[in-house]
Amino acid sequence: MKNWHFGGRALFAFAVVCTAFAPVFGQTDKIDSLEKIVAQAGDDTVKARSLCRLCSELKKKGRLEEALKHGNEGLALAQKRKDDKGVADCLNNLGSVYYRQGDYGKAAELFLKALKIGEEIGDKN
Repeated sequence: MKNWHFGGRALFAFAVVCTAFAPVFGQTDKIDSLEKIVAQAGDDTVKARSLCRLCSELKKKGRLEEALKHGNEGLALAQKRKDDKGVADCLNNLGSVYYRQGDYGKAAELFLKALKIGEEIGDKN
């Protein structure tokens, strides 16, 4: 019976460790998946929006310079494709990166641009 009890504690400890690291592994998987989509997509809306999501995921990991690079690339592509929803999403994600860097003026500027586009296209989010 003692061995079962020890096994139970060990199993519990293992579960705690796995749960603690699950968000880290999940974000890495998202980043990897988005990078594959970006690499395989043409210059289209899918690529633009994937770059925008990649910006968001990289920001969560603290990889802010990479986030800015991909977010700006996604923004340029969304603008080229005239994808207003994609433009607004990229502006919001870039604003979040600048906010995280402490550049509140730039963040506010981008958030306000995104808000204006959202209002124009009727996006309540």
